[in-house]
Amino acid sequence: MSPVDVYSLWLAATRVSAQAGTTTHVFDVAGITIRARLHHESLVLPFLSAISHLSVSLADAGLDDGYVIDIWDSFHSGVQFPRFHHDIDDVMPRGEVPAYSGEGISFAYFAHARMVQILNQSKKHGIVALVNAKALPAFELACPLRGILSWVLRHNGMAMIHSAALADEDGNAHLIIGNSGAGKSTTSISCLLAGMRYIGDDLCALGQGADGLIYVHSLYSSGKTYRSEWKYLPPLKKLTLPPGLRIDEFHKEIYFFSHDEQLKTQLCRSGQLQTIFVPCKDGSVKAPFPTVASLISLTMGSTRELLPDAGFEGLTILSKAFRQAQVMPLPLSDDRQCPVPRALATRQLQQRSG
Repeated sequence: MSPVDVYSLWLAATRVSAQAGTTTHVFDVAGITIRARLHHESLVLPFLSAISHLSVSLADAGLDDGYVIDIWDSFHSGVQFPRFHHDIDDVMPRGEVPAYSGEGISFAYFAHARMVQILNQSKKHGIVALVNAKALPAFELACPLRGILSWVLRHNGMAMIHSAALADEDGNAHLIIGNSGAGKSTTSISCLLAGMRYIGDDLCALGQGADGLIYVHSLYSSGKTYRSEWKYLPPLKKLTLPPGLRIDEFHKEIYFFSHDEQLKTQLCRSGQLQTIFVPCKDGSVKAPFPTVASLISLTMGSTRELLPDAGFEGLTILSKAFRQAQVMPLPLSDDRQCPVPRALATRQLQQRSG
């Protein structure tokens, strides 16, 4: 079957699922209008909680030529998945099914979540179908729709990047890069709790504005830490997911900051990139400091591990980001206190003395 035929097959199943009724929720994702059509109310919590800070009214969206994404699951709709014509061995590590992609169609199957994501770029239509939304893994709750959103951003000259980001009181964005385990999530969350504006803890979007400058855009208002971090950041304990979605102590807890009345006022949609921080976990800066080329390679590599069908399409915009921003080490302390203001103050002192 051609990719277009595969899309048509899933579109037919989606239309059957929609017969019971849908609800539409509208979001502004990095300046792109996304209309999410949910086929059951139980899909709201797992798919929209992490992006609720990006919601806009139907009136604000107007007639903008954006994207429509239909979201359904077999458990609630009673609609079964169309039959796969390929074996599980044909699914690539990040979910890609090469035989089903092409001709303007992107297709991924996330086996761990038993979920399919499809984007038809020419029709600006996406499909998310899964077996049971109640069994969605925690990581997918923290960054829902990441396959489709990464494709949408790519088609619109932007890139989804594995990074954390914060904004200061002037609206300048500060990106934090590094492999998984580098300290991005704990650092960004500690800074949120200390009063900084929060863009994201794991995945952000980079795009070039009309002024030619690079901006960092928020995708998810969720956060992730292990329970062991609660002793350093006690407020996190009351921000964990509802009991039905809690996970065991060996996996990261998920937090939806948009659900907290105080913290949701600190959520930031975007900011002009000013700084790129590289965490130093032991609090010291080892010499020699990594080169820009090695940091770009590290960021592209860690991003490709998370996204289906990801290559080096974000290389150009990431290179522009490094040319625009000041690249700095970010020493982290064992007490998990927000290190960004201290690092920025140190930079200012150095600039004055220089």
